[in-house]
Amino acid sequence: MKMLSIFLVLLVSTFTLASCNLTNTGGSSDSMIQTQVALNVAMTQLANTQTALAQGAVVQTQAPPPAEPTATMTLTQEVILETPTLTLTPEPLFTPTAEGVWLSVSQNTNCRSGPGGIYELMGTVNQGQRVQAVARNPWDDYYLVNFPTIYGQKCWLWNRYATIEGDIQVLPVYTPQPTPTVNATATNTTAPAGFTVSFLDVQVNGPLYGIQLYITNTGNLIWRSVKVVLRDNTNSLTSTHTSDTFRGTDGGVIDVANEQGDLVYGEGSRVACVNPGQLNYNPAGRSFTATVTLYANDGLTGTSQTQTITFTP
Repeated sequence: MKMLSIFLVLLVSTFTLASCNLTNTGGSSDSMIQTQVALNVAMTQLANTQTALAQGAVVQTQAPPPAEPTATMTLTQEVILETPTLTLTPEPLFTPTAEGVWLSVSQNTNCRSGPGGIYELMGTVNQGQRVQAVARNPWDDYYLVNFPTIYGQKCWLWNRYATIEGDIQVLPVYTPQPTPTVNATATNTTAPAGFTVSFLDVQVNGPLYGIQLYITNTGNLIWRSVKVVLRDNTNSLTSTHTSDTFRGTDGGVIDVANEQGDLVYGEGSRVACVNPGQLNYNPAGRSFTATVTLYANDGLTGTSQTQTITFTP
């Protein structure tokens, strides 16, 4: 643009000069020649200027050079790894089982210093209580167990009322201790009954009545079952009570805490004549005879002894 302006200025100046020459002297030939030369110079310059301008335009229309590369920004893709949820399958629940051989009794059972009722009474294993067995006798009817209330103490438990858990074959067999000598109470008869019996009271349960006796072992036999025949001497009525245990009642409730499976020397127990043997009338004021027979074995078997008493409730 600047060169074009200069050219226009020269062109205007040339025409102005030419005009001045023409007005001078009426237009001589020299002046005409000079004017023609000036015009040719101006035209040549104009052509050169147009060429330069055209080249400049071409240059301007060319694509601009590429920009300098800038710092390349690298995009780092952030990979988010989800932590997998670990589903735990619960282990099956097992009820732990105590190792060894265990006994639980369905009713209170004496625990003794030896495998038999003749041995010293050391305590009682209560109904539902579990004890661990550590040995057995050769006949598998008594088990040496850890006494439940005294640490380190052991005693022999009769298995009559016991439920056994475990393999008894793993238990060692202990030979029974020598049977202790029991001094029987001296009597003046040749055949001592081996026990005493007395009337105790009458138990009442609604419309039913039960005569209750008290029996004490005074001999050298172990009593394991009992039969009582009651005869109402007033009305000539008879009732019979039998049992493989020795137990009393408190009204209509059996005295489980003091129930015994056997009676050894010196032991005593209440014997309620109920289930069977109860009366359906009040026995008060009537004369009764009780014939009591004790047996060395369950089921009213084995060696037996009999006592008879008469009483009036």
